[in-house]
Amino acid sequence: MLDIDLGVTTNFAPRRWPSVKQWIEIIHGKLEMELCELSLDLLDPFTREPTKTAMIQEIVESCDDYEVQIYSTHTGNSVKNSNLFFHPDLGMRLNTIEWFENAIDITAGIDAVATGGYIGTMTEDFNRNQKKSHYLLDFAEDCLVYLSNLSYEAGLNCFLWELLPSLLNQFKIEQIIAVLDNINSISKAPTKIALNISDQSDLKTMAELSDYLGLIHIDNADNIGRILNIFSNIDSKNQVKHVPIMVNYLPNKKTDSEEILRDLKNIIAQLKSNIK
Repeated sequence: MLDIDLGVTTNFAPRRWPSVKQWIEIIHGKLEMELCELSLDLLDPFTREPTKTAMIQEIVESCDDYEVQIYSTHTGNSVKNSNLFFHPDLGMRLNTIEWFENAIDITAGIDAVATGGYIGTMTEDFNRNQKKSHYLLDFAEDCLVYLSNLSYEAGLNCFLWELLPSLLNQFKIEQIIAVLDNINSISKAPTKIALNISDQSDLKTMAELSDYLGLIHIDNADNIGRILNIFSNIDSKNQVKHVPIMVNYLPNKKTDSEEILRDLKNIIAQLKSNIK
């Protein structure tokens, strides 16, 4: 039996169940889960007032009613085609800073302990130019120090940097570790890694970054057996002690709502049968 904290991201909910009570009812009633991560696709940090404050209050009240804990918030999927902190234009990068500033406020408002997510990827021309790529990586490092400090001031435990294959293809693990060490040597709260695991090859990355892990996403897998095999590897190496693991189900746009819930329930039920 695996000793882990298992949760689910709300990435299943946008487009189909966007109302606060809808997705919280599903997490509690249909999926029988108590821990989740909120995708900010469901509450954009640039949402106008008073709507944003009203939604924060509704989330807090609904979580209390259904005994659901939101561990963290993350960028969601709508921004994953954007360059964010690695955009060639400074104004666009500053816009990303403001977006995350607001995300930190939302996260504190709903009593979660961490926020973060995808921070962008470089254009091909910047990636090919070593001077330009290092310039943007240095900029991203400064941003992460700033956001980690803001997270601390807001009462959060850490800021999460979600590593996707696009960034791992552009930088070596050694470079990413060096950036993390630089950030955490001066920031008030640590920057930790949110790592996406979808197959066995990702376990090597997990081993290399085990000291920096703050959260793990188990992405869609072809079959539940592969997920359980990954869990066994995780547990046997004792690399994710006290690191929450979120089932990150990303439904196809054409998938029927009932099928989505059926698949999610099946994955979660089998995972639960293998944990304490």
